[in-house]
Amino acid sequence: MSTEITTILSPAKININLKVLSKRSDGYHNIKSRFQLIDLCDEITFKLTQDEDIKVNLGFELENNDRNIVYDIASKLRFINKIKSGVHIDISKNIPLGAGLGGGSSNAASTIVVLNYLWKLGMTKNQMIEFGKNYGADIPFFVYGKNAIAEGIGEKLTACKSLNDDILLIYPNIHSSTGEMFRELSHPLTLKNNISNDFMDIFLEKHDEVREFVNKNNQININLSGTGSSMFIKYNSVKELQKLLKIIPDKWRFFTVKPLQYSPLEELF
Repeated sequence: MSTEITTILSPAKININLKVLSKRSDGYHNIKSRFQLIDLCDEITFKLTQDEDIKVNLGFELENNDRNIVYDIASKLRFINKIKSGVHIDISKNIPLGAGLGGGSSNAASTIVVLNYLWKLGMTKNQMIEFGKNYGADIPFFVYGKNAIAEGIGEKLTACKSLNDDILLIYPNIHSSTGEMFRELSHPLTLKNNISNDFMDIFLEKHDEVREFVNKNNQININLSGTGSSMFIKYNSVKELQKLLKIIPDKWRFFTVKPLQYSPLEELF
């Protein structure tokens, strides 16, 4: 078998809105959210090898017993399809972790789609979505590859139009755990209808500095992505952006990003 190498951009997303509808008997929650792909991307290189090893490098090489979703997915696909070759996966991270941007889920989806292509597994997009949802609720969206309204736990997807605005993404250097944020929800659910993200108040209650920032700039429409910690502001001109940059605390990170019409993974279908 000849060595094959594929490099792909693995994009982040923001949640334009996020409503939690109910808690399910399996412990998950039914949601409704509008997902928007953005051009903040990790870069992942997949190299097929003659040996049977699966190696994942995130700036350091993971050992076989380290918990990593990319490693787990590659191992499972190799096992169930009786693949004899191995793969080395190098991930260059640009998307912050625990930021509500779906970086880990995007990497997982990229692994499913690229290995389906390289190993010639013959899975349809729907089959990859079904496989991916076992590893995370956001993975189906990234396999789907288009901006969408997500329902169910996030696996029921309906294509929607892309934003046209440029986006200022603000990352306050806080790692926000999705599981912990969902556990903070009150049951029965008593969520507000007048906010775009049902986790905004919960997130602000937990982080004083962010709450002060949002309250101080309450004339600006500051939105939370996912369960946090990233926030985003839509803008339409360089002059508007320059004003917005002045309000960001010095220790925080920011990214100016553009909306994507579809995922780079679409090239492999």
